[in-house]
Amino acid sequence: MRSPRSAGRARAAGLVATALAATGLAGALAGRAALARFRAERDVAAARLAARGRLVATRRGPIEYAEAGEGPPVLVIHGAAGGFDQGLEAAHDLVAAGYRVIAVSRVGYLGTPMPPGGASAADQADAHAALLDALGIAAAIVMALSAGARSALALAADHPQRVRALLLVAPAIDAPGARPRIADTPQSRAALAVAESGSDLALWTAMRVARPALLRMMGVPAGVEARASARERARIDRLMRTAFPLAPRAAGIAADARGAEPPPLARVRCPTLIVTAEDDLFHTVPGARRAAATIPDAALIVLRTGGHLLVERRLELRGAALAFLERHGMAGAPGV
Repeated sequence: MRSPRSAGRARAAGLVATALAATGLAGALAGRAALARFRAERDVAAARLAARGRLVATRRGPIEYAEAGEGPPVLVIHGAAGGFDQGLEAAHDLVAAGYRVIAVSRVGYLGTPMPPGGASAADQADAHAALLDALGIAAAIVMALSAGARSALALAADHPQRVRALLLVAPAIDAPGARPRIADTPQSRAALAVAESGSDLALWTAMRVARPALLRMMGVPAGVEARASARERARIDRLMRTAFPLAPRAAGIAADARGAEPPPLARVRCPTLIVTAEDDLFHTVPGARRAAATIPDAALIVLRTGGHLLVERRLELRGAALAFLERHGMAGAPGV
């Protein structure tokens, strides 16, 4: 009898094969040359992760992270299918603005193992606090992306002394009758099956022949990228590549897909900024509005366009985040 993981891989392989046939590109990716290229790119990506990530022993077990920059510490918590590499990419502007970015790999992602019994948002928050302990950081600004908002909110609620401020970017927060979700289309279901399969080859293939479906699965409407600049499309490519290799992220992706307990919004008391977009295909606006209405004095910015990745909104996000932090006495230290 096949394991659930094996069944998932088989399903993903079938979906990718169907997509290849439909686009007429099966021949382009067939044969030894394509497999050799896939293996070479996977090995390069794995080596890059191994060289950049650091594994630290904590009271909650080993946790992987990476650092960049100097100044006030910012703990960056990635979203689904990410890892410390996604956090570093998303927080690039904070490094340039004079902050010390600590990008963590959540449990089940890359080098941070999933505990045998799984991990709730509160468990992950305890792991975040343990990482701060191991690094000698008393308190940090916390920036959370998408599904990372769940453990960020738990950290602020359960360990209030550790969180100076919250920056929630396109947060995957449930609201009554409105849970964040991808669009229910055949293309999105196929892309999600690839992500949940843990198959590096399936993702590598999909990035080349099913990019529109992957973008929709990442919450970005097709027209948003079509209107984006070359520089912004390059940023989207970098974010997409933070899911590759996929296999060492599979346990975390599966845990994120199962959902989460209600967020402890009423217990959050730190300064909070929430930014999302109306056309986010994950439908994060209802949860963002709920969080802003519940957390005392939280600031909410709902951009008209940009999708889940806030395409072409990077400068607006940067300006809003830096102004918010400066307003609360947490300005960076450029030139340190």
